[in-house]
Amino acid sequence: MQGATSAPPQATPAQQYRPDIDGLRAIAVLAVILFHVGAPCFDGGFVGVDIFFVLSGYLITQILAREMDAGSFTIVGFYERRVRRIIPALFVMLFISSALGYLFLIPSFYTQFTQSAAAAALSLSNVYFYKHSGYFDISADLVPLLHTWSLGVEEQFYIVLPILFFVARRLSRLSWGAIISTLFAASLIFGVVETYFDIRTLMHGRLSLASVSTAAFYLPASRCWEFLTGSALAVGLIPHVRRDIHREVLALAGLALIAAGVLGFNRDTAFPGVMALAPCLGSAMVIHAQLGATSLVGRALRAPPMVWIGLVSYSLYLWHWPMLAFVRLLWGSELPLVAYVALLLSMFPVAWLSWRFVERPPRRDRRRFTRSRLFFGAGLGASILLAIALIVARTDGAPQRFGPAALAIAAGETDTNPARAACDAKSVAQIEQGQVCTIGRQGGPVTFALLGDSFADALSPGVAAAADAAGQRGIVLTRGGCYPLVGANTGDSACRAFLGAAIAHIRSVASVRTVILVGRWSAAADASRFGAISWRNLFITDDQSRGASGAENMAVVARGLDRDAAALAGYRVAVVAYIPEQLANVPEAAAIRIQWRGALGQTGTPRAVVEQRQANARRLLTAAAIRDGFTVIDAMPALCDAATCRAVEDGRSLYSDDNHLSGFGALQEGSALAPIFAPPRPLGATAGPQAGAALSSAAEAPR
Repeated sequence: MQGATSAPPQATPAQQYRPDIDGLRAIAVLAVILFHVGAPCFDGGFVGVDIFFVLSGYLITQILAREMDAGSFTIVGFYERRVRRIIPALFVMLFISSALGYLFLIPSFYTQFTQSAAAAALSLSNVYFYKHSGYFDISADLVPLLHTWSLGVEEQFYIVLPILFFVARRLSRLSWGAIISTLFAASLIFGVVETYFDIRTLMHGRLSLASVSTAAFYLPASRCWEFLTGSALAVGLIPHVRRDIHREVLALAGLALIAAGVLGFNRDTAFPGVMALAPCLGSAMVIHAQLGATSLVGRALRAPPMVWIGLVSYSLYLWHWPMLAFVRLLWGSELPLVAYVALLLSMFPVAWLSWRFVERPPRRDRRRFTRSRLFFGAGLGASILLAIALIVARTDGAPQRFGPAALAIAAGETDTNPARAACDAKSVAQIEQGQVCTIGRQGGPVTFALLGDSFADALSPGVAAAADAAGQRGIVLTRGGCYPLVGANTGDSACRAFLGAAIAHIRSVASVRTVILVGRWSAAADASRFGAISWRNLFITDDQSRGASGAENMAVVARGLDRDAAALAGYRVAVVAYIPEQLANVPEAAAIRIQWRGALGQTGTPRAVVEQRQANARRLLTAAAIRDGFTVIDAMPALCDAATCRAVEDGRSLYSDDNHLSGFGALQEGSALAPIFAPPRPLGATAGPQAGAALSSAAEAPR
């Protein structure tokens, strides 16, 4: 990121080197890294990227305004400076990461990796990740080049902004302040609307509150105002603060706003939108204070360690994420804490080497690194990465890199429900029109419905096989990330609408007798994700909630199950639960283990760890079985023995990632699912409380 990359500019009356800006860079990059390693209290560390954006706008606009006003600006000269600062370190990271990917990434992962590398080389990685941010894609924390999305936004800013400024100054008499203010207001309004509403639905006359807008997060139109915040400072749009005490207070207030974002935001925060104002305005306040060496905040920001981290911040940002992602892909959360600490510490010497031997020479040695050589090298590097991506795509991930045993396990990543694309996440309109999929024995009446989230979709092949064996047919109503809990609010308004339409459709099909509920109950109960990447604060609420917390999640799940019972009164309700989650992405980690070690060794997660993870879900579902008459089906025995919940069986992965069952894994649940398709009770009867209690109690006993 240019905010992290800019070398100290040549000292001129218009632009002096400011060590405090390097200190601000250090805060930004440390916030991002601590967020990425999962450090406690740094759930909002992602706002470090926004600090970089403000810094970039400030530094670049200083140069642009000075040169344009002096009549010395040239597009070629501007782009040359950007290439010198950004491309060498970026391309070295991309090529070294590509080599690691060739050695360690299974075919499907390697295909995606090379595509993202080509996109990064072409300054389009933000667009690539926007297009590949679906629920079932690889977990974001396992994508080695995901962090380059911010470079894409920044590079697109560099391409467009000089042209906009140049044209506006040439074709109009508008001042810098008028130009920047107009662009700032337009981008901010667009960004806020795009963050909280789906603009595509607004364009069609429909109002749809969005929980997470990937377009607002990844695309430049909703981020441009962050750069322009710095631009406003660069052209003197904000009056100078003259008194030392006022500058000190301004800087302290700015740091407080940054801290509010770093410490107060989390993955559930609707971002960027209005919330991005805190880190952006905070950064602008610190920059505008222009702190000297005698001020309290100035001394802290100018401290040698902070300045050093700021100087290497671009390389530190470039390298920290691939290092983390490759480690997580290979070992998952089985890696001990001490190893993560060692990894964190090793990032700094790697960043220094990159800064000293890759970043700095092209900036300083213009005789050897001429403009033509730089542009040629950038074009050649991008062409090579694009060619690699095309070749890898044509060869389906270059599978010849691995032996047969490793490939058999790696195939689990693509061994997903074959009907997912056609059947998962049907729209409300499709459901209302009866455009839903069916599974099981085709030709007969529909006797059951499968309702749930991505765990239900993953289990669908197993349900289909069990239903077919029993001669029954059912409808599929699944949506990734949508717990089957009536009235629960996950932050996704579309989930509530989906559940309402799904239950209405079930009730409209007279032949349905049984409803199968499948969900990631452990995540709902614990308010956390478990697996190769673990994070907390996956809060859910309902209309009775007064706040969000882990304890409230438990209450919301209990109330949601009661609402399910009321909404599905008259049906036999079978709840499939306790599907074990794994500590690593199984296809990747197990394939690499057998490829490089020659044997799998111990795979899977200790049964005790899985039981602990499922404890809260067991308590809630056991109580619901007694209270609401549910039949609870324990999915754990089919995959676990007394010591371990297996990840691989007969040389095949039981999972498509670290938590969703593969198609092969789903089929292993046949014996557990068979009782669901026993002759159903007459319509209007439910599984009795005693039966539900007995099954739930049995599920609690360790096996």
